[in-house]
Amino acid sequence: MDSEADRSCEQSSDPQAHTRGELTERLAGGMEVVAVALFIIAATAFAIITPPEGGPDEDGHAVYARALSHGRMPTPAPVTEIRTGAGGRVIYDCAQAHHPPLYYAIVGGVYALTGHQDGLLTPIGRALNILAGIAALLLIRAAMHRTFPDRSLAVAAGLGIAAASVSFTYVMGSFNNDPLAVLATCAAIYLAVRALQSPRPMRWLLALGGVLGVGLLAKLTAAVIVIPLLVAGLGAARRETPDAWRRAAWGTAAAVGIAAVLVGPWLVRNYLLVGEPTFNCAPRPPLFESPADLILEPVATVLATALGLEEAIAGAWWPEWLLRDHHTLTADIFVGGGLTPDTRPAWILLLPLGGGALGLAGVIRQMRGRGRVELDTSQRHVLWILILIPAMATAGILHQALLVDGHILRWAGRYVSVLIPSASMAIALGLDGWRPGRWRIALPIAAILTAVALNGWAVFRVMRLYESWQ
Repeated sequence: MDSEADRSCEQSSDPQAHTRGELTERLAGGMEVVAVALFIIAATAFAIITPPEGGPDEDGHAVYARALSHGRMPTPAPVTEIRTGAGGRVIYDCAQAHHPPLYYAIVGGVYALTGHQDGLLTPIGRALNILAGIAALLLIRAAMHRTFPDRSLAVAAGLGIAAASVSFTYVMGSFNNDPLAVLATCAAIYLAVRALQSPRPMRWLLALGGVLGVGLLAKLTAAVIVIPLLVAGLGAARRETPDAWRRAAWGTAAAVGIAAVLVGPWLVRNYLLVGEPTFNCAPRPPLFESPADLILEPVATVLATALGLEEAIAGAWWPEWLLRDHHTLTADIFVGGGLTPDTRPAWILLLPLGGGALGLAGVIRQMRGRGRVELDTSQRHVLWILILIPAMATAGILHQALLVDGHILRWAGRYVSVLIPSASMAIALGLDGWRPGRWRIALPIAAILTAVALNGWAVFRVMRLYESWQ
């Protein structure tokens, strides 16, 4: 909601105030269009300049989709290759075969419809991902407009911040299964908003369960959808209606059951095939052998966590994980013995940390009723969703690095895409709570200009990188 002064103006009969309100809405709508257009341009540019199967793990993702296009499941293997077995049968060995099959089935199905034309598989995968990214941004935009109808400029700023995340635009224009998980997460946020606002939340909770199941069939990072599901269930339970708790509990449990029915066969298949419901094809070991080691080796745990967080923060707005412009600051200081000319400058971390901290402080201030913005119960629940999704996603990245595959520490920034839309909206809403009323338009303009500068420079740098590989 907007400031008291703005609300009083909008509620008055002053035609000038009404005109200003209409102008604000038009400006916000125009900047939303620009932000989404910037995302499309940047993601498409990255898709064009990246060589076929030249992005991280794209060869494995392509083999997976190719196998399903021929009606075969790939064979889990540390390497990715296509070979001929006994009797001339084609065997698709795939280092990405531990991923759920939904994304690859969609891409492989479209590829099969083209008659398996050479050279079309990678463009199909990248084009579908850009479309998924557009749909995700539009869904979270719709969710925020339903929740905060009087803060359209803040929503436009959130879209601009999302487009300014170069790792987000790069990944959404590459051939991998992350974009489908991002789309499922944004769809879940929208459904959670509908559940919180509807007098009959049961159907929206059940739909959330379906989206959770579909998301888990795309990528396990979609497990963050449990956040909007649980928060929506809690919001439904707190209503002052008869049997609200019982109805919400049944709805949430039924939603979890729907998700289990959808993803269950995949987990059972994995257990029968490799002895684990979820597994990792990579031969790389984890940093710690068991959760107990995290406690028994506190120094190593703190250092590894700091490394992972540094890579995630840097990668959230610049593709450090791909370009490798600098040595990790944490490693050089605490392991290497000191800074070098190639050490990552501190400002690369301090700028996003400062902006994120200021945004989070603004959100907390609003939730505690200390800002200009007076929140209703539904808005408070949605803000919790926007905060908890990034927290859970970050914890998941660290869990993978510490206990599944230690190599992920080097690629932590590569996996932040699923949290970018919600984190961007949380930061924008928080920053919007601090700004003076007459400077409302400055935030989305700054976000859009930042998106133009970062993506433009990154496209140039990534293009030079691939040229040097050739």
